[in-house]
Amino acid sequence: MMNRWQHTGAFVLHLHPGADPAKGRFEGHVEHVASGQVLRFRSLEELLAFLTRVLAEVGQQRSEDS
Repeated sequence: MMNRWQHTGAFVLHLHPGADPAKGRFEGHVEHVASGQVLRFRSLEELLAFLTRVLAEVGQQRSEDS
């Protein structure tokens, strides 16, 4: 039996061809595996805000289930 929380911290990240992290250019999309939430981002700040929000939601759900 699979643990339902097994993939809660898993994300798929796709950087677009024009992205260049070494030069501070972050552009692409990210998907949270467990919930299917997706974001198209154009900056590192947008990406980090999405990760932070989704992980906070996951943490809140886990604490409610305990």
